Amino acid sequence: MLECTLVSPLTQVELKKVTAVYVRAVTGELGILSAHAPMVCRLADNSTFRVLDDSGEHRYRVGANGFLRVRSDQVVILSAEIEENADPSLD
Repeated sequence: MLECTLVSPLTQVELKKVTAVYVRAVTGELGILSAHAPMVCRLADNSTFRVLDDSGEHRYRVGANGFLRVRSDQVVILSAEIEENADPSLD
């Protein structure tokens, strides 16, 4: 299981027991599962990402200049803006 933390200047959300995180980086789509290799990448501007846990799928949208960091079983997403319940049709 993963722990996922979403951080913006206005809020911090911690999601425990996450199964997978799917993001769109500037280099392409990424899927993060437990025991993923450590990495840092820049996220595509104004893109949605998905977090899967036992209760289902949750969608978020990052603003410009977002970053993702993976270390051990911890995922941190940093962005100037993070919107919950993002509409995937806006991608």
